[in-house]
Amino acid sequence: ATDSDPEMSAKIANTMAEAFIEDYKKLIRSNLERMYENRIRNQAGIEKEIVAIQQRLKSMYKEYDLNSIDREEANNNQRLMLTEDRIARASTQIAADKERIADMEARLAEVPESIITYSESNSKNDQQLIQAKQKLSEMLEKYTEENPRIINQRSLVAKLEAEYRAREGVDETPSKVVTGLNPENIQLKRDINKLNSEIVSLQSELKEFTERLVEFRTRRELLARLGPDLRALESELRQLGQWQEE
Repeated sequence: ATDSDPEMSAKIANTMAEAFIEDYKKLIRSNLERMYENRIRNQAGIEKEIVAIQQRLKSMYKEYDLNSIDREEANNNQRLMLTEDRIARASTQIAADKERIADMEARLAEVPESIITYSESNSKNDQQLIQAKQKLSEMLEKYTEENPRIINQRSLVAKLEAEYRAREGVDETPSKVVTGLNPENIQLKRDINKLNSEIVSLQSELKEFTERLVEFRTRRELLARLGPDLRALESELRQLGQWQEE
C-alpha cells in the first residue's frame, strides 16, 4: 500500500519520526531526572557526612578544650619553653644565693658580735683602728664588697691591725672602754636572712613552675596523639566542602 500511495507513506514516516523524537525526549528527560536525583542524593550524603564530621570535631574540641590543634600546639610549646626558662633562672639564682650565704657565713665567723665603741687610750693608733672599723661597717651598709671604697677601707683596717699587733705587749691599757654591737656583724646577719628568705621564695616558685611544666608536657603528649585524627577530619571536611560546591 505504501508503494502505491506516496502520501500515505510520507505520513507514516513522519509519524514514526515524531514518535522516535518523542521517545528520545522522554529518554533524555528520564536520564536528566535520574542524574538530578543522583546529584540530590549525593549532595544529601555529602551534607550528612559534613554534619557528622562537624559534630565529631566539635565534640573532640570541647572534650579536650581546644579551638585549633595548630594554635593549641603552638601556644602550649611556647608556655613550655617559657616555664623551662623560668625554672632554669630560678635554679641558677638559688645556687648563687647559697654561694653568697656561704661566703657571708665564713666572714661572719671572723666578725665579732661586739666591738669597742669608745676608748680613752693614750694610743692614737687604737683610736684610728676603732674609727676605721666603724667606718667600714657603715660603708658596708651602702656598698658591696667589690666596691673600691670598701676595698680601700679594708686595706686601711688591715694596716692598722698589723700595727696594733706589732705593739702587743706594750702596756697601753685604756682608762675607759665602751663596747657595743658590731654594725658589720649585724649587717651580715641581715643580708644572710634576706638571702634565705629569697631562697624560700624562689623554691616556692620553682615548685610551682615544675608542676606547670609537668602539665604542659602532658598536654603536649595529648596533642601529639590527637593531632593526626583532628587534622584528618579537618582535611576530609575541607574536601567534602569542595565537592559540595562543584
